[in-house]
Amino acid sequence: MTTAGNRQLLLARHPEGRIRDEDFRLVDAPLAPLADGQVQVRTIYLSIDPTMRVWLHPTDNYLPMIQPGEVFRGIGIGVVEATRHPGFAEGTLVQGLFGRQGRRYSFGPFPLVWHRDVWQSLDERYLQPRGMTLADAIEQAPIESRWYGEALLAYQAVALRPCQALFKVYHYAWQFDRDRRKGITQQQLAQLYCGVILQSAWERNMDWPREGGNWLSRTGRRLRRLLGRI
Repeated sequence: MTTAGNRQLLLARHPEGRIRDEDFRLVDAPLAPLADGQVQVRTIYLSIDPTMRVWLHPTDNYLPMIQPGEVFRGIGIGVVEATRHPGFAEGTLVQGLFGRQGRRYSFGPFPLVWHRDVWQSLDERYLQPRGMTLADAIEQAPIESRWYGEALLAYQAVALRPCQALFKVYHYAWQFDRDRRKGITQQQLAQLYCGVILQSAWERNMDWPREGGNWLSRTGRRLRRLLGRI
């Protein structure tokens, strides 16, 4: 739905011992024009399997080894977005051994600030011409923010590009505590984000029907709260 660049995870070198960040490179590459018999697929799901460690060995096994500079492979499911193959129409779901790559846009985390014009452009320019409803689209890719974001990029109903998250989300209490200890203030966050989201799961004593964990972990959490150590 867009001609944006393609973000790729490349193998920089075959690991020696434990895997390190330096063993990979994250690069942006252009999307090549399609030739006859080719399709362009947007990956929806990529698996993470133990066999990936085998693929990192500098020897062939049941599959050829991944050479340095090549895209790291993964089994995945994708949707055809552009096609020059008679057997694959746009919107077709496909499964295969894909490279670990994808566009460099981010449409999350939640919550998002929706704009009606974006949803309307998706409906009028993508769903209706294909005889689809939004429910059909969600069955293909069950992430509504993905549909919203792709429509935003493709049809430009509003002059906005998803370059970073609208909200700062702290999924865990230790993340909030870490930023606080670094001296990051609410005023600084207000310059970058529309708001701050704190996961409700922090207050474990509000869990129903009772707080999780054994008595020792529950006592430790309560002491940390009393001391201000979240």
